[in-house]
Parts: sequence; structure tokens; C-alpha cells
Amino acid sequence: MEAAKGQKREPIQDLREWLARVEEMGELIRVRQPVNCEEEMSAITYLVAKQEPSPAILFDIAKGYEKSPIKARLLWNILGPSLRRIALTLEEPPETPTVELIRRVKDKLKRRTPPREVPRSQAGFYQNSITGNKIDLQQLPIPKHWPLDGG
Repeated sequence: MEAAKGQKREPIQDLREWLARVEEMGELIRVRQPVNCEEEMSAITYLVAKQEPSPAILFDIAKGYEKSPIKARLLWNILGPSLRRIALTLEEPPETPTVELIRRVKDKLKRRTPPREVPRSQAGFYQNSITGNKIDLQQLPIPKHWPLDGG
């Protein structure tokens, strides 16, 4: 459901909803084929970030991690040089001018919402958590951006 121009929408609840709205705005590229997270994702993102518009990129599969039980997707160029995505993230209309976004951020910082505690059983974080001996960092596609990076 698209909000009328200049009209605020309901607050974004999580990253899935943010991705859906960015895709709705036409500012998300989904890469569905496997891509190497050692410099290839970085190179693709570097080139895409130089385009206008410069969309966010969601890599669905990291090459070499296709069988990982984690099924991690990697999101790059999240905000990039996109004022529309910045406005969306700040829960402002996408056409909000830059100076006005700055003013609104200052206002929001004055009216911070205190964190709300939720029962552990309802915390979304725990839906996809691995603990104890089940932790295996080898299952995570840890990006390497440049040749001398440690990863």
C-alpha cells in the first residue's frame, strides 16, 4: 500500500519491512545467483554505488556457502547516496529535502523514544540465534572488501 505523496506511513517494524519498502521504491537490486564474498560483492557494490540512482543490493547466496544452515543473505549499499532511502529510514516522506531531513533528525534526537523491554520469548532476535557449541563462524560468509583485508 503506497502512501500519498508527502504523507508519512506507519513506522517500519523490522529489516524485512524496510527491504520491502525499498523494493517498492525501486531502490533494491536482488542478486539471486551465487556471488563470491571475497572481493566480488565489494566490486559489484562499488560499481553500483557509482550509478544514479544507486540502489541497495541484496545478495541472496554467497558462493561457497550454499549449503550453510544459516542461509545468510548480505545487504550492501544500504543507504548509499540515496536521500530517498535515508528519508525512508528516518520515517519521513521520500521527497523530503536534505536540509529538512537534517532539521527533522535534530528534532527526533530531542524526542527520543526510550527502549521497550519485551519478554525473551517474543524477541525477534532469538528466532534465528545460535548459541553454545552450535556456534560455527565458518558457516558465515564474512566479506573481504580488499585484497589485504582479514575478512
